[in-house]
Amino acid sequence: MRKFEETIERTEGDSVTLVVEVTGEPEPTVHWMRGDTEITSETPGFSVAKEANVHTLHIESCKPNMAALYNCRIENLAGTTSCRSRLKVKREFLKVKFA
Repeated sequence: MRKFEETIERTEGDSVTLVVEVTGEPEPTVHWMRGDTEITSETPGFSVAKEANVHTLHIESCKPNMAALYNCRIENLAGTTSCRSRLKVKREFLKVKFA
């Protein structure tokens, strides 16, 4: 299993993609979690994809409320493993000035 960074820091509006490459027999099932909530392709603001044995979770535009611990749980009949990453989203403030 190829893991992703432990901590990812992005600025509000940036995109982020988490990628895991998994192998196993039988083929593992991959679950993306944000805290205790599973993320699917229907979850607003997120996209989940699989190509061969590479699984991705993509956030197009990070918002401060998306800062959380993201967990990728991989399981098959032989067992379960996981990897996780904490997403930190920095707000971008504009300096106040006279027009």
